[in-house]
Amino acid sequence: MAMGGKKRRQAPSGAVQREDPGTHVIVPDTSVLFDHDKNVPVDQVFDETWEAYKSDFQLELVVPKTVRGELIHQHAKVNCGLLMKANDSFEKIERNTGKRYSHRATASTLETLAQQKIDRWIDLKGGRMQETPYASIDWAHVEHSAIHRIPPFAADDKSAPTEKGFRDAMILETLQDYCRQETRDVQIAFICADNLLRTTAETRLSDDHRVTCYESVDQFRSYCELKKRDLTVAFVKKIVGRASKKFFLKNDESTLYYQEQVRDFIRSEYSALLDSPNTWAEPPSDPVTSIEADTTAVVDAGHFYIAPALFQSIDEEGWYIWSSPVEFVKKYKRKLSLLSLAAQATPLIHVVTFAAVWRSRIATNGRFLAREILEIRPRKSDLRTPRPIDHDRYHRHDLTTVN
Repeated sequence: MAMGGKKRRQAPSGAVQREDPGTHVIVPDTSVLFDHDKNVPVDQVFDETWEAYKSDFQLELVVPKTVRGELIHQHAKVNCGLLMKANDSFEKIERNTGKRYSHRATASTLETLAQQKIDRWIDLKGGRMQETPYASIDWAHVEHSAIHRIPPFAADDKSAPTEKGFRDAMILETLQDYCRQETRDVQIAFICADNLLRTTAETRLSDDHRVTCYESVDQFRSYCELKKRDLTVAFVKKIVGRASKKFFLKNDESTLYYQEQVRDFIRSEYSALLDSPNTWAEPPSDPVTSIEADTTAVVDAGHFYIAPALFQSIDEEGWYIWSSPVEFVKKYKRKLSLLSLAAQATPLIHVVTFAAVWRSRIATNGRFLAREILEIRPRKSDLRTPRPIDHDRYHRHDLTTVN
């Protein structure tokens, strides 16, 4: 140990002479672009990330045709729902006044406007739509996969709110076709919150060293932040993939989650927050759930979901600082009240997000050495109606979900 003087900053493992990060092509799935707020074309976190890294990482945007179509449909569907309510109101006004009223909005017009909105967003990013390769798709294989529930087609699940598989299959076929056509040595980032589609893409494209699949936009941001610290692309990809598994891997007692008994700590220290959504001051994100007193727990006592580890910084001693989001999810239902029958029947979920901040030493070969948790703190509490992606993220008890 040095005696006196300033502590010398240690170079991070994997540090090399600065290299050009090169071009990064972003291929997003609908799951990371969806935003409840239809005032904006897509999720604002995606747009903020794009603006933050577009220059340093020479970002290019490629949107599969199916993803573009889903975005257009989502916007048009919401606006058509508002149009139906408006038409109902006009009819009531006509009955009350005996006078006819009209407007120019139609479902077809709203569909066109939604298309223009999404295409304008793609154009502003300098992006392009990637056509679905209908002519080259092995339709017999797609049919076989659908019949036998081979990923990305999901096994039968009567509780699933929508069909699961065909749209994902088209997105995957488009991604594969793009990778075959792309001859440049670029980094291709497929960002997809849908677990089944993402893991299937990882398997299908495992031989293409250019492709990395990220579960979230935040995970891609971790890659960018690490790359800005004079680390090689290969090293960064290696440790970003390993960090999550070092914090948690189901039934692996050597991971921090089990070693530090994270679940027991959270249940003990924050039991009041987990047991009641009313203990958190932050208002729910979904207006339909704004009357929190009208809810009661149902189905289960809740379960934990561990999201990918996110890089935070490298400290003066060369420790890598990470934050692993730990989400507690509990199902609720609304009690009978004066609300509409539709609202009474709507299931709710209470999602409490914790940040487990930890640090690690990392060898030059990407091996994780010493690890320890620094703190665990609550970050967000949200009571809401389940969203489409919640079904895959929380309902399916995959390898990243623990009870």
